Formats: sequence, C-alpha cells, structure tokens
Amino acid sequence: MVRGQPAPHDWGMPRLLVLWSRPRHVTSEEAERWARAEIRSLLRADEVRSAELTRLESASARHGAEWSWLLELEVAGPATQFVKRRPCAEWLGDMRLLGMQPRVMVPAESVDLDPRRD
Repeated sequence: MVRGQPAPHDWGMPRLLVLWSRPRHVTSEEAERWARAEIRSLLRADEVRSAELTRLESASARHGAEWSWLLELEVAGPATQFVKRRPCAEWLGDMRLLGMQPRVMVPAESVDLDPRRD
C-alpha cells in the first residue's frame, strides 16, 4: 500500500480510480516496484492529496479477475484535468505502451437501493 500525506477529508475532493493489469512479460515483483516508483512521482504533484495502492485478486476461480491493481487518488481540482496533465498523462501513456490496459474512472452519483423507492 502506498499512501500520500492524508489531508482532512474534503467531501468535495474528486476521487480517481485507476485499474490496471500486470503485463505478462514482467514478474509481479518488477511490476510492483515500477508501480510504486511511478506513484511516488504522482504524489509529488501539488494536486494529489492522497493515494492508496491495492493489489487485486480473484474472489473465485469461476469468476476471474481482469485487473491486478487498484489505485485510489484524491486530487484537488477537476479530476479530468489532472488525468490530462503531467505526470498522470505520461504515466497512463507508459502503462498503455507496456500493455497494462489502464482504466481511469471517477465515482458518479450514488444509486439509492431502498426498495421503497421503486
């Protein structure tokens, strides 16, 4: 797990979720070292408030996991702008070149699951 310096939680702070797979041509250890180094450079960006890196694994053999890693970033300012600028844009580009299939998303609105709302 890699964390930035946690700031007091700001409910208006955009959260980015980045999922990616380990490329088959490197070991798990090499992929993790590379990810840690790259994320540390992201943490130096003024917009990044915190980061958490999580390894993912399949919950069952029947339902395989497509992704190997999840990075959760809290950023100041618009998340879409952060993704388009350095160092994030370069990192995502490198991941694509390495075959890591990165996916970047932001949580949208919550869905009410109360059955009385149907």
